[in-house]
Amino acid sequence: MREQAIRARALGLRRVSRLTRWALAGGLALTGALSATAAAAYAGHSSQSSNPSSTSSDNSSSNNSSTKNGSSSSSSGQLQSPSTNPSSSSSSSGSSHATSGGS
Repeated sequence: MREQAIRARALGLRRVSRLTRWALAGGLALTGALSATAAAAYAGHSSQSSNPSSTSSDNSSSNNSSTKNGSSSSSSGQLQSPSTNPSSSSSSSGSSHATSGGS
């Protein structure tokens, strides 16, 4: 009688183990399918295809316009340095170092 109980327990553990493996595989497959569906739905692309050459010509024409100080920006789209450097302001305590989280 005792040997039969041991066999029944071992068979039950194998079934639970097999069920766990199938549930894990199914969950991974479902996760992959849902992530692929979400990636396709929210890809960040519009549903209409745009012509890249028309957008680059629009950008270059806006880059040639005058800025606030009257100088024109380059058409290559490169960043320009500011005309004046930022100045540092002194704090009311006279300390030039910023600290945070002190106790």
